[in-house]
Amino acid sequence: MPIGILITILALGFGWGAKSMIGLSPSEDIRNALYKAPLHPEVVDPKFLEPDLSYLIYLARGHTLQKHSEAIDRDITPYIREILKLPYYVERDQVVFSCERVDDKMLDDIRSDPGVERVEYNGQWKLGFWEQGGDGV
Repeated sequence: MPIGILITILALGFGWGAKSMIGLSPSEDIRNALYKAPLHPEVVDPKFLEPDLSYLIYLARGHTLQKHSEAIDRDITPYIREILKLPYYVERDQVVFSCERVDDKMLDDIRSDPGVERVEYNGQWKLGFWEQGGDGV
């Protein structure tokens, strides 16, 4: 086994041991370190965002709001503005909802849930966003 891989494995093992002593499980650490649902568009200058910004959260097929709340360690329902009931999502057994009053920490937690397919900015763009290269994805 190459020495670099061995050192990496040992470092990860020691890191998990230290985190388990303070109450963090290795599975939480792995989830947060490895997975981030895509955010569309990824780079946005805050000067183009309206203050009432919300996000569209696309859960994977079969992933429920309850499972999502458990994955992010907080009840998501107080933050939900609307659940999209479009036939396409209902037929696919996919939950899509808009979420508001989300700070950076909560957005990071939401994106860390492997049951989240993607997150999109949802709201009004200020005049000038598209002229500055907004991709509109």
